[in-house]
Amino acid sequence: MLECVIGTHSPKKPSIRLRRIKLRSLWFFHYTLNTPYQQAVLVSAFSKTLSSRQLPSLMKPHVSDYVEPENLIWRHSCREDQYFAGLPISIIESWYQREGYVKSMADLIEKELSVFTNPEEVMIFFSAHGVPLTYVKDAGDPYRDQMEDCIALIMEELKSRGTLNDHTLAYQSRVGPVQWLKPYTDEVLVELGQKGVKSLLAVPVSFVSEHIETLEEIDMEYRELALESGIENWGRVPALGCTSSFISDLADAVVEALPSASAMVTRKVKDTDSDMDMMHYLTKMFFGSVLAFFLLLSLRLVSAFRNTLH
Repeated sequence: MLECVIGTHSPKKPSIRLRRIKLRSLWFFHYTLNTPYQQAVLVSAFSKTLSSRQLPSLMKPHVSDYVEPENLIWRHSCREDQYFAGLPISIIESWYQREGYVKSMADLIEKELSVFTNPEEVMIFFSAHGVPLTYVKDAGDPYRDQMEDCIALIMEELKSRGTLNDHTLAYQSRVGPVQWLKPYTDEVLVELGQKGVKSLLAVPVSFVSEHIETLEEIDMEYRELALESGIENWGRVPALGCTSSFISDLADAVVEALPSASAMVTRKVKDTDSDMDMMHYLTKMFFGSVLAFFLLLSLRLVSAFRNTLH
């Protein structure tokens, strides 16, 4: 029995929701959870399985060690656990380049463009989750390259359908004093308004489900900023969610990945390696929790400040 478990966690609603889909003769675990929930769900879920193979995939199209620490947790758990160490595993990491994902995104963009009075005049504004610049510049994180490639694929698909709108890409959700990937979404919105852009369609390209960064950050904060900056017509593409073409393509990705499943560990792990990986994981978990806390706190402070002005 192939079982897909999709979990989500939001800072606004700290609960875990699991949805099981029965497919075939193996277990397939698919989760998107924020620290510190990943490890607990991982252990709880696997303690109830009787599987011979595991196939994890992240519910984010692009790879990044900052926004996707699940990959690190998964690999560490599989390598350290006596049972999982020898279990055939195939990991679906990035899948932004898949035809089903690209076409599903293009479908949603086309649909929302049709709502505007003059669709051809609308600026398509891709807003992706940001990451600290050091991850990309110093650690070689592929996130920025994959994101730019992803946007090019989506726009190429739209162009093949006759949609020739201008577009731009910016990064949101930055926190802390360090420099993040630029350009920043809030700054670009102001610049577009100053340049005379009147119609804008926001596309949350790195998010496949609705949560605080789409429902509050984009729909409320960025929309308000855009209108204040001179943009008159605002629209937003919904997250993919359970769009049938998107879900079907994920199912295809699972079937395609199953034959490549193999054991992640074929040798005894040295204690020094284990200690280093554990320290790496704990450090990331700590700083990730701190960043998440300050992000949530900053959003609350901004909202409270704005309320006092009205």
